[in-house]
Amino acid sequence: MIYKSYIKTVANIFINDRGSYVDDETLSQDALDVVNFEIELAKLTLDLEDSRDIDKVYNALTIKQLQQAYDAQHPLNKGKINWLERIRRLFAPKKITSSEKVVVHAYKYLTNLVPLLERTPSHIIVNYMQWNLIRALLPYTERTEAIAVQLARHFKGERKDNLRWKNCVSKANLDSAISHEYAKRYVKHQNKEDLTDIITNIEDVVGSQISASTWMDETTKKASLEKLAYMRMQVLTPDWYSNKAIDKYYNGLTVTWEYLDSVINIFNFETKRMLDKLRKPVDKNEWLMEPTVVNAYYNPSGNEIVITAAISQDPVYDKNHPAYMNYGGVGVVIGHEINHGFDNLGRKYDKNGNAVQWWTQQTIDKYEQLAQCFVDQYNGYLVPGLEEKIHVNGRLTLGENIGDSAGAVAAYYAYRNKKTKLNKPEVRLQGLEEYSDDQIFFMSFAHAFCENATPQQIRVLLLDEHPRPEIRIRGSLSNFPEFSAAYNCPAGKGMNPNKKCTLW
Repeated sequence: MIYKSYIKTVANIFINDRGSYVDDETLSQDALDVVNFEIELAKLTLDLEDSRDIDKVYNALTIKQLQQAYDAQHPLNKGKINWLERIRRLFAPKKITSSEKVVVHAYKYLTNLVPLLERTPSHIIVNYMQWNLIRALLPYTERTEAIAVQLARHFKGERKDNLRWKNCVSKANLDSAISHEYAKRYVKHQNKEDLTDIITNIEDVVGSQISASTWMDETTKKASLEKLAYMRMQVLTPDWYSNKAIDKYYNGLTVTWEYLDSVINIFNFETKRMLDKLRKPVDKNEWLMEPTVVNAYYNPSGNEIVITAAISQDPVYDKNHPAYMNYGGVGVVIGHEINHGFDNLGRKYDKNGNAVQWWTQQTIDKYEQLAQCFVDQYNGYLVPGLEEKIHVNGRLTLGENIGDSAGAVAAYYAYRNKKTKLNKPEVRLQGLEEYSDDQIFFMSFAHAFCENATPQQIRVLLLDEHPRPEIRIRGSLSNFPEFSAAYNCPAGKGMNPNKKCTLW
């Protein structure tokens, strides 16, 4: 067992450094006990599909109610936890009472934890806790980093070691400071106006789709259009970035020449910043992702979309690219994120980001029928790149699959509207003159998803809510008649099936 051997190897380093001795049989058993305990904990966690269901993860209780629910499992010794005391310590010096509300994301896990703790010997629990602390610090020392890299290579399929200086920089990263400097050097802020224009054009299409929807009743249509109008768009970098603001942000942080000490200081600093937010107004200008990350996201509790600077560059976007490339690239990304506001998760948050039922039951019932089409479609796909036959989890990936299909449609029609306004042919790409504008639009969409993954990496990503890129392209474009028309796909074939799944 690779994981058990990994634990033993790390434990031996600490044992030898302390000049202690533990016989191999005892050490092997201790390592195996930790692995088995971790497996038992994993069995208590939510299913992957349930972890994305707000109705199952949003359990608001007072601390008193939490304690009562926990004590109902009859903890006798090892399972006893005084939740008020623990939470008070964490948030000190803020005043916390038993009437304070907390959100328990994994209620089933919490209430089933007691029997496991009670039947598990104390030394196994202690070893597990110590191991998790040590494991978190492994990448930060030269001797143990190599072991962490080996494990990552085995389980994640990483193909080569990074240079140590790169690891050090990435692990001790002052994210906001680095992002601000990156933005000053490389981000073309004049692109913001062009990107905003693309966003507006795609929003107009989605608004028209909502209005023309045949499965939404008028009450839900009106509320959905209001949500779309309330949706905040943040592009390239956070508005608060400035030299003065960055200095203020990191005021009080101590960075020394001792690498591990600095990493711990940064972690403690960021944790304290997070805990200090309790009872403070939500800062709507704060991003959940750094602008240096090549990605975009929709935040349902804020009803906001963020398109980072890193994803707003070639090949996904360039202001000088033809519209058919930009709309096929960043346009589909934008359409994808907008439609997350109306997918199986986003539909449970209203225009203000409150987790409430704001759709009528009649509309929900019809929506579930549309959603099931996507579930069935993606359940039928085999995960590419693996020797064994593993099917895509259509329920886990539902929100992303809806986002891909609906996003491609919205971006395409926004592009067609843009092309009409241009009222002139766009520049042809050298070497691609034989392809139409529509064909290159879809090429640009697919191009943004190129990947080269090992089988180990693919297996790890089976737990992700995103299907593999090949499936994302095949699934979404096979649902779109305009793609089939652009490439003359024969009716009834894989990329032009008779049954297509659509949201709008």
